[in-house]
Amino acid sequence: MLYSRFGRYKEALQMLERALQLQPKNNTVQVEMSDVLSALGRKSEALNWLRSAELLTVGADAQDGNPLGISALIFGYSLAGSTKDAERLFARFKTMEMQADLVSRARAHLGAGDYNITLTLMQQLSQEKPTLNGANAMAYQQLRDNPYKVEVLNRPEFVKARSNL
Repeated sequence: MLYSRFGRYKEALQMLERALQLQPKNNTVQVEMSDVLSALGRKSEALNWLRSAELLTVGADAQDGNPLGISALIFGYSLAGSTKDAERLFARFKTMEMQADLVSRARAHLGAGDYNITLTLMQQLSQEKPTLNGANAMAYQQLRDNPYKVEVLNRPEFVKARSNL
């Protein structure tokens, strides 16, 4: 996953393929695989991995799943160009948003295209300096470093917010 953070997508892809050989049902690795494939322009493959990861992340009940995992899926679907899927999962995320940490909330709103709230949440993040663990640290780095070159994150107001993270 570190390779992808530095834009070394082909090397990331090789490592993720190996990780999936060892843990084929790891939804975190599947989502990361999707993000890397999107960065490489292989969006239909990315969508296949996201659909697989979604089955592992959320159940049939709207309360199933965890906010961090769902925010990763929303962001992944937006990278892969499936606004419809991002919006569908964002509706599910909204039912649990108040249980989510700021990092998950910011990434979910970013993936859903709700940029004003994304910016507000990123500004809150810079003031509160949350404790990061392995799972939400990845989401935090996606917001701060913009490894997948999300265009809106390069707007001046977002660049300023990112520099304070």
